[in-house]
Amino acid sequence: MKSFEPGKLELGKQMAASVTMELLYIMIEIDGKTKLEYDKLNSVFVVDGIDLLEKVRAYS
Repeated sequence: MKSFEPGKLELGKQMAASVTMELLYIMIEIDGKTKLEYDKLNSVFVVDGIDLLEKVRAYS
């Protein structure tokens, strides 16, 4: 979690709270095939089976 603002607590009104989260890893699969994979900590970004950061990792 990057930030959290709890808002105001008033009887009968919305709190208007706000939460900001940071995404470190996500994988989206459709019919068993990986459509998107993003791993921020390991420099992995795969779209439709193509690793767009493969050359970047090779320099590390």
